[in-house]
Amino acid sequence: MSGHDQQASVCCVKVMTLPKWQMKYLLLYSVIIMLLVTFYISWDNLHSPSKRLLGTHPKQPLGGSKLLELAREITKDYIRVDSKESFHHHCNNCSVVVSSGQLLDKAAGREIDQSACVIRMNDAPTVGYSVDVGRKSTLRVVCFKSLPFLKGANLIGRGKTDMVAVWGTENPHHKGRATYMLRQVLKAYERDPIQFYSMKNEGETKVAELFEDELGIDRVKTNTWVSTGVFTMLLAIQMCDSITVFGMADENHCKLHPDSRIPYHYYGRSMLECEMYRQHQEEFELGSHRFLSEKTLFRRWANMLDIRFRYPHWNLTQLNAANGQA
Repeated sequence: MSGHDQQASVCCVKVMTLPKWQMKYLLLYSVIIMLLVTFYISWDNLHSPSKRLLGTHPKQPLGGSKLLELAREITKDYIRVDSKESFHHHCNNCSVVVSSGQLLDKAAGREIDQSACVIRMNDAPTVGYSVDVGRKSTLRVVCFKSLPFLKGANLIGRGKTDMVAVWGTENPHHKGRATYMLRQVLKAYERDPIQFYSMKNEGETKVAELFEDELGIDRVKTNTWVSTGVFTMLLAIQMCDSITVFGMADENHCKLHPDSRIPYHYYGRSMLECEMYRQHQEEFELGSHRFLSEKTLFRRWANMLDIRFRYPHWNLTQLNAANGQA
């Protein structure tokens, strides 16, 4: 036996002849190390930036013409409730007004109302806020969950709205409840000249598939919800030749302004905008929106189409460079 083999044999003998209490401690120590390593890997995978900020690796990013084509297909799935006709409305230029507190004290109302069409979301009011958000409401894009909050001030009188496009009412997961809420709203405004459109479930499926492909994620595996903002942007892309989005902060805003006190909504009581973004971006177990990921999507679309952002302004060149996009 060589000297090296003798040393190896001696080492093995020494290990094998350890007292039982030392062997137990050695085994316990090994198990603890394995558990810590496993926990570290799981924690790192869950909380790494690539996991928290979804949407950096699209499966197949769309070109401008293909995006317009899909937007047209999706818009056809909004069906007018009374006449059963597909949504069809065109404007040369549109203001898309976000519900963010970014618009507070900006006095953007006059600029917003100068657009041929003004698109708003859910139950965001104009009465009492018109100096900052304008008075005109051509179209409201509404999630079915917001239907009960469409009070009279939002749709008639000084808050007059011409058209309401609702999504989620035909989704089989909540069709009964959603249909009931829509009927209640229709009954409340049956004597008013408001055009109500309800999206077919096929349209919602198309939006979900486009969302997943454009962001490179699986909504089910990541418990991700599509926001009304995505439905609104797609409808605006089909409806408007040029779009100005008012009140939407870009994906880097909260990094650059960590102490921002801007509220999530310009109306009512709401949590801080950046806090809302962080909570939704990092919540995986219960499911949530990915607002920051959606902003990367809107930036990509703005690079291809006539889309601009005001209050705050988006410098697309700087944003593209900061996020590794030429």
